[in-house]
Amino acid sequence: MSSKPCNPVKDTYVNLLGKPSVRSRALHLSLGNGTHFDRHHPETELLIDELRSAKLKRSDGCIFSDSKYVTMSEKGLRHLCAELANLKKASTDEMCQHVYANYKAFISTSLELSELEGEIINMRTLVSEQASLIHGLVDAVQLEFISDKVDVASERDPVVEENQASLQDIEMILDNLDVFIAERSVNEAVATLYEGEEMIMQISEDDQAGDTLIKQLQTTLSERRERLTNQLVEVVQHASTSRRELCSAISSLCRLGEGHHAHSLLLKVHKQKLLSNVQGLRASSTWYGGAYTFTLSQFVFSALSQAAKDSQFLFGEQASCVSELLLWVSDEVADFASLVERHVLLPASTTGCLHAAVECVQTALGYCSLLEDEGLMLCPTLLKLFRPILEKTLQAYVQHIKDSVVALALVDDWVVSFPSGAHLKLSTSAQKFQKLMLEFFEDAVPLANMQLGGLLLDNCGYLLDCYVDILVKAIPKPRFDTSSDAKDVILAKTERQQLGLWANASAFAEDILPREEARKRAQSTASSSRGSETREWKRRLQRSVERLRDLYCQNQVLDLFFNEEGLSNFNADAYLLLEDDTDISQAMPSPLCQELFFKLNKLNQVSGDVLPGRERTTVSLLSKLLETFVFFILEDHGFWEGIEAGARPLGQAGLQKFMLDMHFVIQIATQGHYSTRRIGTVVLEIINRAIEAFDAEGLDPYSILPEDEWFLQLAASCMEKLSFQNSA
Repeated sequence: MSSKPCNPVKDTYVNLLGKPSVRSRALHLSLGNGTHFDRHHPETELLIDELRSAKLKRSDGCIFSDSKYVTMSEKGLRHLCAELANLKKASTDEMCQHVYANYKAFISTSLELSELEGEIINMRTLVSEQASLIHGLVDAVQLEFISDKVDVASERDPVVEENQASLQDIEMILDNLDVFIAERSVNEAVATLYEGEEMIMQISEDDQAGDTLIKQLQTTLSERRERLTNQLVEVVQHASTSRRELCSAISSLCRLGEGHHAHSLLLKVHKQKLLSNVQGLRASSTWYGGAYTFTLSQFVFSALSQAAKDSQFLFGEQASCVSELLLWVSDEVADFASLVERHVLLPASTTGCLHAAVECVQTALGYCSLLEDEGLMLCPTLLKLFRPILEKTLQAYVQHIKDSVVALALVDDWVVSFPSGAHLKLSTSAQKFQKLMLEFFEDAVPLANMQLGGLLLDNCGYLLDCYVDILVKAIPKPRFDTSSDAKDVILAKTERQQLGLWANASAFAEDILPREEARKRAQSTASSSRGSETREWKRRLQRSVERLRDLYCQNQVLDLFFNEEGLSNFNADAYLLLEDDTDISQAMPSPLCQELFFKLNKLNQVSGDVLPGRERTTVSLLSKLLETFVFFILEDHGFWEGIEAGARPLGQAGLQKFMLDMHFVIQIATQGHYSTRRIGTVVLEIINRAIEAFDAEGLDPYSILPEDEWFLQLAASCMEKLSFQNSA
């Protein structure tokens, strides 16, 4: 059951005057007998001061009693009552003693009190009359404003009486509004405020009401609206305000037409609470980065979530509020990212601690995703903020891997062996590189779940490029090249060492990295790792190791075609100087082709130990070497100038010997399984060019050339002889 609000000031006026007080708007009062009563008369002012003092004392008493005894327990109240009863009894006894001791004085004092009581009654009557006069003066002033607009002079005119009654009602509303504001009865104050505004609107619709009066009433009501608004703002901003009180105050501000201001205040309150929590959180060296991010994320994203819920509950889907909320949340997320970057990611980037950085970003994104329930999709924004520092951390980590591998490569002898539990033979630097790359995948694979998988693949390819650069430096230059070799690595001088280089590079491009990428991609929840992206990455790895293969094959072929002095081992005279009566059936391939055969055989034998179980990798290398060999012949301009425009034409024996060499190359490719379509195409082009040179002399080449099968059989016979000699 609700009780009527306590209003000490109003109660004092009721007791003294017998009815509610009214503000005076006049300087003089007109009395019924024709005399005038001056409000500023000393006696009148004295009376008003006494009344005001009575109001203040009564108000102070209520406040004192409310503050002191409203929270006292029943036991305390009983104790207080007992003390008061004892005091009353002691006071009575003391008074009796004084009465008996001063009986005559007591009688005299009693008579004086009786006279004083009569005077007080007279004074009360006078005050009541003065209050009535003040009410009449207010009504008269208000009617005077209205009479300026109407043509009615009689005080008993119905319009005047109606306006007078309305104005009196407004005065009552203003008094009640003051009481409700003082008592902080917000709902009653808002309702009363709207009631007053509605009544003023009704008065303004009457043509008899003056503009001055309407503006005065509106100004008076606006002042109270401002007081009530400021009171609500103070409640909202107070640190001890509960969430229920906060929502109530915000709702009241909205009812007062302060919706935009109220929403801004709501966000400001959540910001202050968030700052208070964050300021108490200090990152220190004893904290692990993940713990700091975890706690900070709890503070920030729970605050943002609560702010979004409050905004939705109090303001719904108002476009202006939704926009303000989104901007505010975006700013808070940016501040959060800045804190994480300063306290966690920057230290991680300087040390290359990728695991800590990725773990912190994962934690932040996990909490950020919780805001999606409130319709806030901020993970892309957070990732965009974190991406630069993640890239910096990743670069530092990649540089650490590179430095470690380079340091080991300086002392690597390129002799391969099986690491513990591995199925591939690798040299010491490659084994370390493999370990570092597996750790790299383990630490960086969550980047794929963050839509940053491209960073992982790009840096993986970059690291392989860096390692291949080291392997390339270890390849010896051709024997006729007198320039100094690389001094920062050990040269791979033997076939076993050279194949060790190829074993290292091909293992990463064809097995280690693709297998690890596929395994981690299967564990990833991201859908952005498309097959086309992976295929392009694998092609990049393959192109990287092909640089090593191509350089190696090129240097090997140059060693075949040139001696230590740089003179060519392959020239046109070897075919132009042959006599036509030479029996080609007893001939052997040229020394250049025989040396090619021996080199390929030796590399094939060594690869069985260096690249066990990796026949395809061996074939890839030897096929490229053979392809490089035939391309060199095709593009040897000096050789073809001698054949096509030399001092001597290409004769029958020269053409047959050249055909034997080319078929010998084909037989090598066929029996060694090195044959490729490209090799066959180039050899056919070489043969056709030689035949055209012979035909240019006016001779029929097909009349002196046996069938291709004859040359292939002869080439196979030569291979058997050379193989026997080599084994012996």
